[in-house]
Amino acid sequence: HRLPHRRRHHSREGVTILHAPVAITGLGAVSSLGFGVDTLWRALREGVDGIRPIERFATQGFSVHTAGLVPLDPLDPPRKTADLALDFALAAAREAVLHARLDPLHAPPERIAIVFGTSLATHPEGIHRLAELVAEHVGARGPRITLSTACSSSTNALGFARDLLRNEVADVVIAGGSDALTEEIFAGFHNLGLLTPGKCAPFSDPPGTTLAEGAGFLVLERAVDAAHRGAAPLAWISGYGLSCDAYHATSPDPTGSGMARAARAALADAGLDPADIDYVNAHGTGTEANDPAEWRGILLALGDRANSIPTSSTKSVLGHGQGAAGVLELIATVLAMQHGAIPQTLHFTRPRPRCPEDPVAQRTPRPHPVRHALCNSSAFGGANAIVTLDAHDRPAPSHTTPRRAVHLLGAGLLVPGLDTAAALAAHPAPHTLAGRIPPG
Repeated sequence: HRLPHRRRHHSREGVTILHAPVAITGLGAVSSLGFGVDTLWRALREGVDGIRPIERFATQGFSVHTAGLVPLDPLDPPRKTADLALDFALAAAREAVLHARLDPLHAPPERIAIVFGTSLATHPEGIHRLAELVAEHVGARGPRITLSTACSSSTNALGFARDLLRNEVADVVIAGGSDALTEEIFAGFHNLGLLTPGKCAPFSDPPGTTLAEGAGFLVLERAVDAAHRGAAPLAWISGYGLSCDAYHATSPDPTGSGMARAARAALADAGLDPADIDYVNAHGTGTEANDPAEWRGILLALGDRANSIPTSSTKSVLGHGQGAAGVLELIATVLAMQHGAIPQTLHFTRPRPRCPEDPVAQRTPRPHPVRHALCNSSAFGGANAIVTLDAHDRPAPSHTTPRRAVHLLGAGLLVPGLDTAAALAAHPAPHTLAGRIPPG
């Protein structure tokens, strides 16, 4: 799927990657609040959450009976497939494309890419097929890429999309993610003791998260391309950072060091200082392990400034949308920024230890101008992803990152009958080795 670059930027060290914000020109959302971006903002504005009793599958034998399921009302868009995650993705991607008013004259289909993030969505032909079907639905014929890093999948997708634009592999990227809640996923989280019997109350009591589902997509473009076709950016993705705790399969590093590394990387990528951040949209699952670990990470990254920054969690409104959580929470942040506000943390009763000084504990969004925001995501396995949002365009940071060669220095393998890579290379028919591996 590699396409020729239209423009290259050279330096003495070779091709460089420009650190410039990319424009968000379209939004699409399906969430526990219903279908559409307007529905999401209306619920935020009115202080309504999407958490309700589960009716799709039986919950007898569980101690938790609520989730943030997408309301499948007959008045909503009809289902197109037998795959809920795909249905949600198709609806959100279509809304984002219509919102952006993409014109084939300005954005040829071969230059439109799809980056799709999902946690545990399934499809008979593999999860990569979901990205292909979304691309076909919206007429995107460029690269089609699927990322799966559990609950940070869609945030990773946004960062990867920005890389595609920076490297001019595509001119438009439709990026986001989708997940549906199944009985198996619900049972797994329940057995881990991560669910609350009430409603998700991040940083407060009782601890625990509420599982949810949905989909969200952004249309992303370089500033010059958006301006050329007369598109009005809604906000700007100015930077992102990734890290991996490598601490535990399902628990975050309690020191918050992984989250701090991702936050520092995002700030450096965006050319921002901690003093520039006006709001943090926390991953904020509400669990006993995540909330204090994340707050420690924020403190490490932002220092004393963190104590004066409003830090809320929209999982109290949406529930935990799994692989789609990051993009849906970023959309909520963009909508609030456009209205001169920051999203609230619902269901807050009293603060738990080692949590934000200002969790925006109120029923409706707080009027508050936001120039720059951090949007945090983390996942099982310690996969952290953080994006910086700008309300307005600004000059790109002066630094550039040289593209450096990657060298393979060694390899190792374990294959029945062969004990080295050299032996495999010397084998007369290495492609037949699979047939020599005994069953089981």
